[in-house]
Amino acid sequence: NQTFEIILYPRGILDREAVGSAAAYLRYHPSKPGDEIDISWTMRLLDGETGSPLPLFTSGGLPRSRDTWSSAMTFTSSFERVDSLGRTGDWGSSTWFTDDVVESLNGTGAYLRVEGNVTIHNIRSGQTSLSWPLGTKGAVGA
Repeated sequence: NQTFEIILYPRGILDREAVGSAAAYLRYHPSKPGDEIDISWTMRLLDGETGSPLPLFTSGGLPRSRDTWSSAMTFTSSFERVDSLGRTGDWGSSTWFTDDVVESLNGTGAYLRVEGNVTIHNIRSGQTSLSWPLGTKGAVGA
């Protein structure tokens, strides 16, 4: 049983209106330290009232899409995160227009809906940098 959370930054991860790009991130909650999982996923945001997908201002990853963002990553516990090695606890994209996201959230009862798909490629446990022999697992072994 794997647990993930979607975090929305309507004004981007820097929380600035002038940036113009809203962000959505997928965060992994491992059951215990040393758990890690290799996944690929897709995500799109929809206006909750109309059901219309919000457009992306970038290609959305591969395959190219106008409204669906896709990516792949190894997610791990916070102690083992080394983003430059492709090991992270959360990953996302500032690829939606801030105005579209904020407009979809304005008004009584307004909301966004998130649709997506997660494909699990591999699950490991005991992947801590303190595993014996040292330097063979976790962030140090990567």
